[in-house]
Amino acid sequence: MDAITAYVAKSILASGLLFGYYCLALRNKKFNVYNRFYLLASIVLSLVLPLLKFTWLAVQATPNTAAGQVFILIGAPNKAQVPVHFSPVWLAYAAASIISLALCIILTLEIAWIYRMKKKHGGIRVQGVNLIEVTVKQAPFSFLNNLFWKKGISLQQPEGEKIFRHELAHIQQRHTYDKLFAQAVTCIFWMNPFYWLIQKELGMIHEFIADAASIEDGDVDAFARMLLQSHNGGRYLSPEHQFFHSPIKRRLIMLTTSAKTSYSYARRVLALPVAAIIAVLFSVIVGNAQTVDPKLQPLGSIKPDNAKIERNPADSTITISVPYKDKSGKLKKRIFKMKYMPGAHDEGEMRIMSDSLVQKSST
Repeated sequence: MDAITAYVAKSILASGLLFGYYCLALRNKKFNVYNRFYLLASIVLSLVLPLLKFTWLAVQATPNTAAGQVFILIGAPNKAQVPVHFSPVWLAYAAASIISLALCIILTLEIAWIYRMKKKHGGIRVQGVNLIEVTVKQAPFSFLNNLFWKKGISLQQPEGEKIFRHELAHIQQRHTYDKLFAQAVTCIFWMNPFYWLIQKELGMIHEFIADAASIEDGDVDAFARMLLQSHNGGRYLSPEHQFFHSPIKRRLIMLTTSAKTSYSYARRVLALPVAAIIAVLFSVIVGNAQTVDPKLQPLGSIKPDNAKIERNPADSTITISVPYKDKSGKLKKRIFKMKYMPGAHDEGEMRIMSDSLVQKSST
């Protein structure tokens, strides 16, 4: 497995484990601020942990079992050399890069549309934010320090005041930065399904936080009726925060959900062992466990310093001769022949592609 594929696979595994714990222990609980940073940390950890090099655990794995394949994937090196000559894997890289570029362009165009609308309509300063009146169907929504207000909604009415407080909470808590970070990562690593799920869930957490800030006076019923008046579907690559955001049902449930949760402290603290377990998994050094023939004597006296290594650059193979003594004290040897990745300069840089036992033993 080459370096890029190994890194992406490990990122998917890490983000999947972290998001799985979120769904089991934290989702739909009133840990809104904690959940916000947990989801952001899940993205960061899934990007960083596969790059770190640990050597805490060594296991023997065989590729013909499911568990062995998982350990081989986890222990795959990230800095292995990639063939310099053309390979079909480069076609996959090119296709993935094109899709990532297209998604980044779409996100950039969405942001450019927002700034064009800001430049076209202008705005006024209200409570430290830029209030811009527009007629687009997406309004009201916020982006950075800009609140795009829909014409016709009165700030003096109770409903308009609640919407304003809602969007103001998005701006004051800098939710746009969270969203832009999550969307940028999703655009680049679009092949990771958990990033799409984390991004969507992070948007819902933002709504929960803003909803709670807009009903500080306790008028939950009025706010619920206002949510039910109108809503539209949220888009994955839409960088703004829309007030009428789908799904409405979860927002209504969270408005009336009790803040008391069983084992609330344990649910949050146990996230740390989950991250530690992932770090330990990525510290695995995988060895190839060969099936032992019971008729063969154990190699109890093998000393690596006595091994003789012969390299054949013509066919990219290496022959290793290992002397040893059996239980009776008779001197024997085993000869292994391995094929390595072409282009390696020395044995330390070799990446073994396949191996076979040429000669089991001889006197």
